[in-house]
Amino acid sequence: MRARLPLILAATALAVAVLGSTQAGQAAYHVLNVVPRALFADNAGKLDGHVASVTPRAGQIPVLDSRGQLSQSIVPAAAGGSSTAGALPRAFEDRSTSGAVTISTGGVVLDSLKLPVGHYFLLGSVELEFGSSAGAVTCYIGPGGTDVVDQGEVGNPGSGAKEFMRITLQGLVHVQSAGSFPLTCDAQGLQGVTAQHWVFDAVEVGTTS
Repeated sequence: MRARLPLILAATALAVAVLGSTQAGQAAYHVLNVVPRALFADNAGKLDGHVASVTPRAGQIPVLDSRGQLSQSIVPAAAGGSSTAGALPRAFEDRSTSGAVTISTGGVVLDSLKLPVGHYFLLGSVELEFGSSAGAVTCYIGPGGTDVVDQGEVGNPGSGAKEFMRITLQGLVHVQSAGSFPLTCDAQGLQGVTAQHWVFDAVEVGTTS
């Protein structure tokens, strides 16, 4: 994962810069702000050994100028609205738009992203509200079974009071044929658990090999 962070961060930063305040741009921004930054401490001010510049040369990383824009030499087609399809990183986002959803045993699909063919970094985050009973809830990204991209479990100690906990899932996936990737939570027999305020993002990152 550490070896792939430069690729993920660079692609995500480009998506944020180009897509701006669109829904796709917001998805890329959200991913950019939660991807681990451990590499920075090892090579402060650089990304995989490359320096950043507002007017980058070959081998340098582009940075937004004082107007919040990339140099036109980097994305000349974007300003004119005639960019080639697939030339820029694609980003997708979906989030909760209603109230709390009760989580039942067997799994409840909270959201689903329809992704075209490509390589993506997926990020899902769900807030869970537990009742007074002790137990655990499992959430995962992917169809389930052997096709799970990532999964995690959070438990309630059963203190007698309501507990709020957030679970975050992430992973790289190669989509070989267009399809849907669900975000699912399973109560595993625990009663009185609800999910709310979830966010589900995907940012294209190029190859994951």
